Amino acid sequence: MIGKLKKQVVKNFFWALAGRIFAAGIQTIGIILLARWESVENFGVVVSILALSVLLHAIIDFGLSPFLIKEYAKTHNEQLASECIILNAKAANIFSFLSMILLVILGMLLDSLYYSLIPLSIWVAFERRADLLLGLYIAEGNNKKATQFLLIRRFLFIISFVFLYLILNIGATLAYSMGIAMAAILSYIQVSKQFNFKIIEWSNDKNWNILKQSFPFWINSLFAQLRNIDVLVVTLILGSVQGAYFGFVNRSIAPLNMISTSMASVILPSVSKKEIEEHEFLKYIFFITLVASVPYFLVYFFVDSLIPMFLGNNYFATIELIKIVCIGLVFFSASSIINSILQGIDMQKHVAYANFFATLIYFVILLIMTNIGGVVFSAYALVVFFLLRFLLTLRLLYKYFLKGKTNG
Repeated sequence: MIGKLKKQVVKNFFWALAGRIFAAGIQTIGIILLARWESVENFGVVVSILALSVLLHAIIDFGLSPFLIKEYAKTHNEQLASECIILNAKAANIFSFLSMILLVILGMLLDSLYYSLIPLSIWVAFERRADLLLGLYIAEGNNKKATQFLLIRRFLFIISFVFLYLILNIGATLAYSMGIAMAAILSYIQVSKQFNFKIIEWSNDKNWNILKQSFPFWINSLFAQLRNIDVLVVTLILGSVQGAYFGFVNRSIAPLNMISTSMASVILPSVSKKEIEEHEFLKYIFFITLVASVPYFLVYFFVDSLIPMFLGNNYFATIELIKIVCIGLVFFSASSIINSILQGIDMQKHVAYANFFATLIYFVILLIMTNIGGVVFSAYALVVFFLLRFLLTLRLLYKYFLKGKTNG
C-alpha cells in the first residue's frame, strides 16, 4: 500500500513529467521550425552556439539550483534562498554581458549571423534566474506551480518565434533568438512576483560559504552540461553540415528523456527529506528506467518515417544517428535517477568526480572516433559516454550500500 508521502512523490512526478514533456515538445518544435526555415549550414552554427549557451547556464548557476532545492526542502530557510537569488543574479548579469561582447566580436570577425544570436545572451541570464525561483516550488513539493510557469514560458517562446518570422518577416535565427529571450524575460518577471519574502544580502564571508557548499553540485552540473559542446567539437572537425546533423540529434532527444529527468527532479528533495527509504532505491531506478525506455524504442522503430515527414530529405542522415543514440539513452535514464539519489544522500562530491571523469574520457573518445569514422562514430561515442556515466554512478551507489552493511 502506498503511503501518504509516496503518493506525494508520485503526484509531483506526474506534474513534473507532464510539464517537461509539453515544454520539451514545444522546444523541439522550435528547433524543427528553425531547421526548416534556416539553411543547414547556418543551422549548424546556431545549434553549436545553443550548445555553448547550455554550458553557460551551468556555469552561471554555480550549482545553486540543485543545492537550494535540497537545502530549502529540508529547512525552508528564506535567508539562504535570498542569498542564492542574489548570487545567481550577479553571476547571470556578468556572464550575459561578456557573452554579448563575444558574439559581437564573432560577428565582426567571422559572420554577421552571430549578430542574430546576441539575444541569446539575455535569454541565458533571465532563464537561469527564473529557473532558480522555480526550484523553490519544487523544493516545497509544489511541482504543479513550477510546471505551470514553465509551460507559459515555452508557449510565449513558440508564439513569439512564429510571429516574428511569419508576420514581421524577421530572419529565422534572429526571430528564434528574440523569441526565446522575450519569453525568458516575461517568465522571470512573472515568477519573481510570486515570492514575497524579503531579499537580504549577507556578508561576503557567508556568500563564499554558500558557494563552497554548492561547489559539488556546480561541478556535477558543469560536467554534465559540458557534454553539450560535443556539437561544437563535431562541427569544428567535420564542418557545419555534419555538425547540424549531430546538433539536431542532441537537441531533439530532450523530450525522450523527460520521464527520467522529471523523476530525477522529484527524487532529489524526496530522498533528502527521507520520503524514499534506502531499500527502495533500486526499485525506483529499475522501474523508472523501464518506463523511460518506452519512448526510446518507439522512436527507434518509427524515426524512418518521422524525419522525412517533419524535416524533409535534408536531414535524412540523422536517422541512423538517432537510432544509435536511442540505445544509449537507456543508460542515461538510469544514471539520471542514480545521480539524484546520490545527491540526496549527501554524496554530491562523489557524483561530481564521476561526471568529471566520464566527461573527460568522453571528449577523448569523441575526438578519436569522429576523426576515424565521421559523425556516425560521434554518435557511438555519445553512447559510450552514457554507458560510462551509468557504470560510475552505479558503482558509487554500490559502495554506499556496502559501507552501510559494513557499519551495520
